[in-house]
Amino acid sequence: MPKIMKREIMYLVPILVMISVISLMGTLLSTGVPTTPYMTITVLTPQNRTVVNAYVQVFALLPPGHKRSLVEVWNGTTNWLGQAYVPLSNIAPIAREWVEEGFGNAGVGLEVVVTYVNGTTLYSRFYFITYNPKDLLNTASLAMPFLNYRTISIRLERLGTININNGITLNIPTSPGPLGCPFCQWNLVWSMQTNTTYIPLIFAVDQYTSNTNFVGNVGAGVTQSTTLYFYASVATETTELIYEISGQSFYQSFSYSYNYTGDGFGYEWSIAAVYVQGTLGMAEFVNSCNSNYHAYETYVQSANLNALYTTHKVGTQYVSNALNTLNQYVGIVTVPFDEFDLSSAGQAYEYSYLYMQEYLQDYPFLYAIPVGAIIDLLEPQLIPFSLGIETSLFAEVQTQSTSVTYSLIAIINNQNMFDYGDLLGIGANVQYQYNGQTFYPVLSGFYVEPPGSYSASTNIVA
Repeated sequence: MPKIMKREIMYLVPILVMISVISLMGTLLSTGVPTTPYMTITVLTPQNRTVVNAYVQVFALLPPGHKRSLVEVWNGTTNWLGQAYVPLSNIAPIAREWVEEGFGNAGVGLEVVVTYVNGTTLYSRFYFITYNPKDLLNTASLAMPFLNYRTISIRLERLGTININNGITLNIPTSPGPLGCPFCQWNLVWSMQTNTTYIPLIFAVDQYTSNTNFVGNVGAGVTQSTTLYFYASVATETTELIYEISGQSFYQSFSYSYNYTGDGFGYEWSIAAVYVQGTLGMAEFVNSCNSNYHAYETYVQSANLNALYTTHKVGTQYVSNALNTLNQYVGIVTVPFDEFDLSSAGQAYEYSYLYMQEYLQDYPFLYAIPVGAIIDLLEPQLIPFSLGIETSLFAEVQTQSTSVTYSLIAIINNQNMFDYGDLLGIGANVQYQYNGQTFYPVLSGFYVEPPGSYSASTNIVA
């Protein structure tokens, strides 16, 4: 090949590369991709097809110290790819506050609310995700154009119908549709975050009044690093009332060489419990096209898992009041879960809460915390909606690995007498949905009762 031709090709290659880069940048800009780091939200139909012109709202959960629970940080519509792009710079100020409060390495919450109207049918989804504040801030500071931090796919659910004859002018998001124009979005009515309070992780209630020959206790501890994940619950009230678990609101990893905190019952106390400190959040939304359509939600907003507390420090009111409120407004289902028999002094019975998932194979979580009932104890005058709905809202808990002994109940025979009884699981009489499953929340506690109703074939979620 002649030298002149080689020289021309050498000059031509960088020009072609530059043209390709410019063309790619033009394509990205035409789809609405920010030039600064961003998060991608892909919206899907129930049949997993992408949705054009779905309306997307992003709310950031606030760190402790705020009276509000969450604040809207971005809204917009999906493009022809069914995607919306949230600049990390919109989330960064809240992430910075979480770092300042000591939660830089935890997983803190974002709530994504997606709405789509097809004709008179309303599709929507409330979905919680978590992010690491330090990691988000580091990514947001990078001088790299078109950097995608992460991609989240959200599948819509049919929630009800919208009456087009009620005087409301709808912007129906069928192609091409008016970009950036809200349609039947969910407006935040109010939100609240509690002050730092005690959150019961596990508990046991002694109802074995006919015999005092034993002492029981509950305890929590790990011998290696693990992570607890807290999941939010949402009740959507449209043509029907649906309860569902809607993703993670908070997580934290913790590690002990060996830290075990126990709490006993049987003599001085009828309730034993292990707590952590944290804050709880609650919010209410109303649909802009139908004021009778509401959404209510609760969640664990923050928690410090590095310190555990017992009933002797905290008291029994968090557990006893929550159980009383649940029994009054929701209904408690007590189901024989296991049995124990101790025939000699010093003999012990133990049951790990991690066995619950092995026993309840259809139950997708470790256990539930009655967040709504606890908030009612803390702020009974501040909740403007039905106490029955509030009490029916829970936070579900999952752990990183079921190989870690995280919590247990133990019963010890103090005298040389035959002690036996039942361990009754506590379920709430409200049906939930999660990832296509239906189940009843299983609380993080047991009743210890005299024998008589145990059945190995009984299932707490039946």
